[in-house]
Parts: sequence; structure tokens; C-alpha cells
Amino acid sequence: MMNRTRKAFTLLELIVVVVVLGILALVAVPSFTGVINNSRGSVAENTAASIARDANALAAFNTGSNANETSNANIDSAVTEAGLDTADGWSLNDVATGHEITLAKNGASDTYCISVTAGTPDRATVASGTC
Repeated sequence: MMNRTRKAFTLLELIVVVVVLGILALVAVPSFTGVINNSRGSVAENTAASIARDANALAAFNTGSNANETSNANIDSAVTEAGLDTADGWSLNDVATGHEITLAKNGASDTYCISVTAGTPDRATVASGTC
């Protein structure tokens, strides 16, 4: 009697592996898409907050009668320094009440409004949505 050694996988074993991989892909892809969308929102919110912090820092270095008062000019400078690139999905809209920055990726977008809030002293603040 000859001993037969197996040197390859059977067709049935290969089909089972392909089916299992397909099921794993069906479960993983929607979860991964959700993570990407959440990260896009976080990037947009953190960028807007960073711009507001930079505008407030610029105001702190002002001299004269408007020292430490954040203005739209400070926000303009902070936006310019942020270097938001339209090729990366960023868009900027200057409106009368502030600046709207939007990050659009993967068919969805997040918009944040950076505006000057009156106070003592006036400060740049960030709010979700349009101005």
C-alpha cells in the first residue's frame, strides 16, 4: 500500500478561505469608512481651533489701543499662516461675521465658523456650522 502525501489544497478548502475572507471584508469596510469620516471631522475641528488660537496669540502681541483684542485681521493672518490647500479638500469662505473653513473628503464635509466674540478682551472662537 502506497502512502500518499498531500502537496496542495483542495478546491473546497480554497473556496472556504475565499468565503471567510469575503465575510471579513463585508464587516470591516463599513467600520473603516466610519473611522475615516470621524477623523475628517476631527481634523476640521482641530484646524479651526488652531486658527482661533493663532489669531488670539497674534492679538496678544499687538501694540497700541487694540492690544490683546482679537480682530478679523488677526483671523485673516492666522488663516493665511495655516496654509489650507484646496487640493487637500479645504475651502475658505469669508463672511461678514467671520470665516468659514470646510474640509470636504469622501463625499462628506465638515464646516466650522471662526469669528470674533465680544468680551474683555475680544477673542476668536470656533463654532460648528456656518457663520
